[in-house]
Amino acid sequence: MYRNMDGFAFIIQARIGSTRLPSKMVKPFSKSKGIFELLLIQLKKNFSEIPIIVATTIDPKDDEIIKICDQHKILSFRGSEDNVLDRFVCACQQFKITRLIRICADNPFLNMLKLNELVSFSIKADADYISFGTKDGTPTIKTHYGLWAEYVTLQALMKVQELTKEKEFIEHVTNYIYSYPEKFNIALISISHYLSQNNFVRLTLDTKDDFDLLKEIFNAYPDFNKGPDDIVKLISKNQHWVEKMKKQIQQNQK
Repeated sequence: MYRNMDGFAFIIQARIGSTRLPSKMVKPFSKSKGIFELLLIQLKKNFSEIPIIVATTIDPKDDEIIKICDQHKILSFRGSEDNVLDRFVCACQQFKITRLIRICADNPFLNMLKLNELVSFSIKADADYISFGTKDGTPTIKTHYGLWAEYVTLQALMKVQELTKEKEFIEHVTNYIYSYPEKFNIALISISHYLSQNNFVRLTLDTKDDFDLLKEIFNAYPDFNKGPDDIVKLISKNQHWVEKMKKQIQQNQK
């Protein structure tokens, strides 16, 4: 059981209108369910004590996102499609959230063990932003792994709103924070040496090629919620998967 959880929530970023792969949230991925619904099921199963809020857009296409939320009794908020930073701030204000774990719905392999570690670390730490980081200090949100979420405070997000109106920083919620670390109190949890060494892994889903490959992996290993090292070891045994991931990383540089 967690303590000191007042004002704490998961906020999931999700929308139908992806530029590179429209409707990727709801395309059948496993047992007729899409990646968005599968994520909701995993979060509810593993974190019954923590509120889950989905932050989507006012675009009518995202009625489909709201419908899935309603089916699973998940809270939802609709805000700006382009100003994602404002969407998050407004969602927090509506539901009285002051501390949040930001989850991107396009990571079907989001690791529940590491998410639990992030929650436990975050409720004890006095930080504006907490993430997992590579051995060179890069927040994992800037990598292709797709295994982790990130923590941020509402106060930090509102500070970003005051400091910048640049498109890059309002479209990418936490980008300004780790781009200007001297302005914030940032903590990084180190990923394993093994993972840092094996940076060929791409488990985030942006393109049709990503979708096809990750669907194959997900359905080959339905009990994927082992530690990140175990997942990467399984993938590394299949050279076909490894080469496809390397190619996608080259084509989708962050």
